[in-house]
Amino acid sequence: MQYYAILFYEVNMNIRLYKNKALTITTTALFLSLGVIFPQLFHALGLGTAFSPMHLPVLLCGLMCGGFLGALVGFATPFISSFIFSMPPLFPNAVVMSIELAAYGLLIGLFYRFFKNKKKDFFKKTAVVFSLIIAMAGGRILYGILMWLIVFAQGGIYSLNVFLTAVIIGCWPGLVLQITSIPLIMIVLSKTHTLLKYDSFTDSKSYD
Repeated sequence: MQYYAILFYEVNMNIRLYKNKALTITTTALFLSLGVIFPQLFHALGLGTAFSPMHLPVLLCGLMCGGFLGALVGFATPFISSFIFSMPPLFPNAVVMSIELAAYGLLIGLFYRFFKNKKKDFFKKTAVVFSLIIAMAGGRILYGILMWLIVFAQGGIYSLNVFLTAVIIGCWPGLVLQITSIPLIMIVLSKTHTLLKYDSFTDSKSYD
């Protein structure tokens, strides 16, 4: 029942969001562009992949535009980046990342709408944090499953140590960046009432 309730909120949000198609298309295209540009910028600054720069626009898109559009941006970004800059390599990196990022965008959008529609103020005020944690965990678990299947199909072993290195140890700066910056960005957007243009079904008081 909880799963269907989350889907109901997400579908309801998207139906209303599409009333402002220009804003929806523009915002989605912006996050898609940032998802392609950010990794190149971080690499140019010598920061490498430890900050997971492609994740930020996808997660923000899921929060602002909803899970379905967040998933779309997450799925498309690695492929576009791979085709234009040959980074990440198409297989298995871009393929696995596209599914992982799609999960981030979908989960954070679904659970953000779900928590924002809870009656208790506690869930409304912590919706970004809870949905972010769920999305980050869910996407990484899915990444691990996909990598295990690929490595297993090739006759290898994808160990727990390799998995933890890939999703936590090797990218802990990105985890810190996402956990700290995304809630702050959402607070600023809330205080400036920017989010009301997207969350048309949510009373403005829930952002105070």
